[in-house]
Amino acid sequence: MASHKIEQLARAHRMGLMAPETIVTQSPEEARQFFYEHGQEIIVKPLASGYIERADGSDTVLYTHAILTSDLTKLSSISKCPTLLQRRIRKQRDIRVTVMDNDIHAVSLSGKENGEKQRLDIRRDNMRDVQYELTEMPDDVRRSVIRYHKSYGLRFSAIDMAIDQDGNWILFEIIQTDNGHGRI
Repeated sequence: MASHKIEQLARAHRMGLMAPETIVTQSPEEARQFFYEHGQEIIVKPLASGYIERADGSDTVLYTHAILTSDLTKLSSISKCPTLLQRRIRKQRDIRVTVMDNDIHAVSLSGKENGEKQRLDIRRDNMRDVQYELTEMPDDVRRSVIRYHKSYGLRFSAIDMAIDQDGNWILFEIIQTDNGHGRI
């Protein structure tokens, strides 16, 4: 269950964690409505892994992408496959949380684009200019993350979060899980 993004986000809400408003759709009309409902501030991201491995070696990494007004003309193509759209979170910084049983650590990841803004997808440019710093989690977020992690029966998880412009901790996804039997 921990490998399904939609389930992760629904469970996060039940566990008291904040997550971006999200839809999965194949309807261009629904996507357009979501775009305008969120002040033209939405993103598209892979529904599953963002890595496409090809036999010819030309592998591709799919990054989170902001949807712009100019992209609306291309919305008809989403009718071909389910597409995950989220309200864009304006981030102060990204956070990588690692949990091993009850041991939890948060690391702040800062990578700037366009001068001063936090990068939309921290992984771009192989994270060359990213600054890392151990970060204290608020107690309520820490407790919710531990409860969330344990609800899946996991021993290890790595969780992507961000701190938004208002100081809220926002969960994006569990990016790696281990069921305690050495399989990731």
